Amino acid sequence: MSISDCGEAEINDCEVIRDDGGYALRLTNNDPVTLINNLFQSNGPVIQLASYGLGTFRDNHFLRTGTDYWIQTSTHSSFHDHIIDFSGNWWGTTAVEEIAEGIWDCEDFDTAYNCVIFEPIADGPVSVEAHSLSGVKDLFR
Repeated sequence: MSISDCGEAEINDCEVIRDDGGYALRLTNNDPVTLINNLFQSNGPVIQLASYGLGTFRDNHFLRTGTDYWIQTSTHSSFHDHIIDFSGNWWGTTAVEEIAEGIWDCEDFDTAYNCVIFEPIADGPVSVEAHSLSGVKDLFR
């Protein structure tokens, strides 16, 4: 799924599972995006975050079935850094060091555009209601 230049958006109760090595979510939006109660899973990087717009990201599952990144941020130059709050989500583990290693952000590279905060972690899997891709498309009609 790609969210790019669509204006302010809210995605709730969706399930995106990739097994082809692609991103489950590619977020390149300039306006705020709200992600609540979704499942994003991939055997490649789960999320590419190249967004200039801040948003709300809570009660989601971010699951990786491979060894790639949970979140890979952009190295766009900017006038200021964004701190993106991904706390309150489930990562398939509570191992803080493992999650930190799986997030490529300003902590890893000086020119990374975003810094990701992921603690506190949800205590366990949060409820996610599945919708088809056509259901997601209906949200934008």
